[in-house]
Amino acid sequence: MKNKILIIFFAFSFLIFPQEDYRIISSDHNSIVVEYTPHYLDTTYRKINNEQYFEVVLKSGYLDNPYDWGTPSIPERRFNIGVPAEFGNTITVLNTAYIEKSGRILPKPKLVKDEELNSVVYETSTDYNNYKDYPEVVSFSDFGIVRGLKSQVVSIHPVKYDVASGSIKLYTHILFRINFANGNSSGKITEDELLKHSVINYNVAKSWVSERKTLNKIVSNSVLAEGEWVRFEAPEEGIYKIDKQMLQSFGIDVSVDPRTIKIYNNSGKVLPENIEVERPVDLVENAITIISEEDGTFDDSDYILFYGRSNSFWDFDVGSGTVKRFFHPYSNKNYYWITSEGVNGKRIENKSSLNTTPDLVQTSTIAFADFEEDKINIAKSGREHYGDDFSDAVSSRTYLNKLDGRISSLPIDYSFRFVNASSGSITLNITENSNSIYNGVLSGYGGASYSLGKAHYFTALFTGNLTDNRSVLQFNFIPSSVSSVGYLDYFEIKYAKELKAFGDRLHFFSEDTTAIVEYYLHGFSSTNIKVFDVSDYSNVKLITDHVLLSGGDCRFQVSESSSQTRKYLSVGSGQYLSPINPETVENSNLRGIQEGAKFIIIAHKDFMDAAENLKSYRENNARLPISTIVVDVEDILNEFGCGLLDVSAMRDFIKYAYDNWQIKPEYVLLFGKGTYNYKNTEGFNDNYIPTWQTQESLILVYGGDSYTTDDFFARVDGTNFKPDVAMGRITASSVNQANSYVEKIIRYEQSSDKGAWRNLITLVADDGFHPRYDEGAEHTRPSEILANEIIPKSFDLNKIYLADYPSVITGSGRRKPDVNEDIVEALNNGTLLVNYIGHGNPELWAHEHVFQRSVEIPQLENDRYFFLCAATCDYGYYDIPNFQSSSE
Repeated sequence: MKNKILIIFFAFSFLIFPQEDYRIISSDHNSIVVEYTPHYLDTTYRKINNEQYFEVVLKSGYLDNPYDWGTPSIPERRFNIGVPAEFGNTITVLNTAYIEKSGRILPKPKLVKDEELNSVVYETSTDYNNYKDYPEVVSFSDFGIVRGLKSQVVSIHPVKYDVASGSIKLYTHILFRINFANGNSSGKITEDELLKHSVINYNVAKSWVSERKTLNKIVSNSVLAEGEWVRFEAPEEGIYKIDKQMLQSFGIDVSVDPRTIKIYNNSGKVLPENIEVERPVDLVENAITIISEEDGTFDDSDYILFYGRSNSFWDFDVGSGTVKRFFHPYSNKNYYWITSEGVNGKRIENKSSLNTTPDLVQTSTIAFADFEEDKINIAKSGREHYGDDFSDAVSSRTYLNKLDGRISSLPIDYSFRFVNASSGSITLNITENSNSIYNGVLSGYGGASYSLGKAHYFTALFTGNLTDNRSVLQFNFIPSSVSSVGYLDYFEIKYAKELKAFGDRLHFFSEDTTAIVEYYLHGFSSTNIKVFDVSDYSNVKLITDHVLLSGGDCRFQVSESSSQTRKYLSVGSGQYLSPINPETVENSNLRGIQEGAKFIIIAHKDFMDAAENLKSYRENNARLPISTIVVDVEDILNEFGCGLLDVSAMRDFIKYAYDNWQIKPEYVLLFGKGTYNYKNTEGFNDNYIPTWQTQESLILVYGGDSYTTDDFFARVDGTNFKPDVAMGRITASSVNQANSYVEKIIRYEQSSDKGAWRNLITLVADDGFHPRYDEGAEHTRPSEILANEIIPKSFDLNKIYLADYPSVITGSGRRKPDVNEDIVEALNNGTLLVNYIGHGNPELWAHEHVFQRSVEIPQLENDRYFFLCAATCDYGYYDIPNFQSSSE
């Protein structure tokens, strides 16, 4: 964490105080010639375990794989260059010069967790001696598309190191040429302010910008743009019924022509993060049936039938070719939308049964039961939440599931995912009806400092009988210590069942075969049996012309294909389900925006007034006015996510605006706090503008890297990791905070105070003290590099280096109260920029607690606001529910 932050900080410093280390000799559509003169900020020796190591700090340097600790720390220099094509470009090194040194290069540091802070330790790993240099001095690295321009990262490797001989080459001059493939101009010149500073050859590359690909500009307006809308939930999978009385309770005018009633839903599945994968266009109208609508009136005996399902269901997955469970990671609900008037609605069509000699008579089906509850995010990071906990105090839990109609001669398949959130191993025993089906030792995360658990996936089999077809799964947790903790993520049960209805309902799947299949259903209470093909959620079909419909039995025939497992639902005697929680939704029409704006503010409804004030200022009173549009995040989720919380819906809206607006957006502000707690399991209701989180949720660094980033929302042109718009977030969690943020922005930009503070930069550096060892000038040295090499001499400097201050030993530990006072005084007197390098966490700086969230920050009284850059760990934690970090 710390090294990554330091690298980012130095890069940011160079953006503030640019001092070019390269020169473009020539640039045209055929080639570019670049002269690079490396600027080494530090080339001193450092002693580690009584052995000298050579440290190389390169201006604007980039450290590849910074968490590959213990291997040589060799920086490289990277440039972004616009190219006409991804392939066919070549590099020729024209001239070089270098000096030679001998010795061992400093290893990349290892991050170590202390009791309250993170520290770095320098030591070589077993891979140190296996290091191999890049063979080239200049090479191509990452490729991507930025705002329509193909962008190629060029990596320069000015430091060469042969571990075996201890030979070090430091290049002092590199002249190289890049020859472009098919470098002809498209004839179209694009002027883009953001691109202008994204590549070093923009004046040439701007003629290579590709035309925008529109995302789903199929409709000119959202279906939500007009009419009256009510959305409701389907709490489980089945066929639902809405009668006249219920429709009236929804607030729908029952005097409308029922033929115009429509229901919409987008499947309940999470949207794909890959922006090039197909997704629903607007809300998708689903086929429904309205009994006796032909007369144009909704009579007392009329009713609506439609297929509905929750956020968790089993369905055929085309990608894997299997039936799998779909579970929405962001939402506990699946919304359905109902409206009326206008054109006639989409209706369920009949699917006539065949009546011939079948190839196969199917009398059974695969069936499923499952359990997954999102309760806790162990690491407070990532999107995964886990369910019931197990410990020394709660060592056993039992889960009951009815497996009605199970064919006892066939085995039951189980799959489990269980997290051992302990460093040591635990033993887990699982029984089915008192019969052991799994007994295993689940390893813990061991000595990994930045792991919070280890997930284990395993399967089991049961071949016995179940009393009353009731699965009784008992999990027995055997801890290795009193601190052992485990969490059940989920379990899934797959079994074979006969095609027999229970409670006049039956769900079943076709077999994986290409054949004419006759399905034989039985167990219904009467001949009033309806069978629906729900394989396509929006185009449900009603099976008609059954081969047999007698008593409680039903036979029908379908020509099935092995390439598509089909899903059927049957209902007898009107045993339909009822939707819940209807609510009226106001109209919105984000898809209808045409002109657009350069600056998008996505705000929660609670902060709309503050967002509108910021919009007014940006458009009318700012020194550099910019067109601005404010969008309610709920409108985005409604139009692009069918009302479900889904981070891809937010990204898709930005993509839609980028592709289709006349004014292409350049800046996006997320106005509101966001957390990892998508389903509000912690109950704080403060996930106003959701964050994107990694799938990895147990390992913070070294092997997993669980983190949050708003950059996900900015990647709208291609599938690469390059942002196409500039993202920002105001982490307001109350109306007062939102208004205060905007007031401070306006006051800061409009201030006419020309005092000396505007020329003052304050540098704060941690000392070398550590409870177990001395870190030397680890933090003072980079601060001095900033002071002497980066910051222009025209600025005044105020240095607050902890190494210069006396220590006081207190009952709470070592402290430096004079530092606390000087920091507060510096901030209250006014300073343009504050830069801190050192240890930290969301609550404080340094082991000596020199700048504490609860003590020093309340003492700040100055309206001469400063810009803070904190090169430390976790200081900007913003995605924790009900918590405000120091930086916030």
